[in-house]
Amino acid sequence: MITDEDHQKVMQRSRPETGDIIFSNIGTLGSTVLVDNEFEFSIKNVALFKPFDKNYSSFMFLYFSDPATLRKMEIQSSGTSQKFFSLKFLRGLHILTPNKTLLRLFNDVVEPALKQRSLLHKYNQKLKQARDILLPKLMNGEIEV
Repeated sequence: MITDEDHQKVMQRSRPETGDIIFSNIGTLGSTVLVDNEFEFSIKNVALFKPFDKNYSSFMFLYFSDPATLRKMEIQSSGTSQKFFSLKFLRGLHILTPNKTLLRLFNDVVEPALKQRSLLHKYNQKLKQARDILLPKLMNGEIEV
């Protein structure tokens, strides 16, 4: 938990928005999240990629999620006891991207699948909450099947 003051400082420099990519750059390298919620939250000790155009979001998310990309990047990671990608290294990455037309077509195909994936994740979270509430009651005999 962070203070409101710290939250405001973090938000001034890095405000996650829909379509941004959050990328773990220290410890567990390469965990990647595509921001798909419109709520305010703080991020710290992760890299935040803000695509120039929202049509790049799906491509960048899948690029950074690709195990082959991570293997190539891990070779260049820094640190001995705890590996990390420096912000200088991440800012210097050159990513080969398709032209805008192909990228838009790619996004049109992939974005609905990523939205469905996110929706299924939310459903799974709700099911886990229901299980955690109902299972103890079932085991205590409060609920009969």
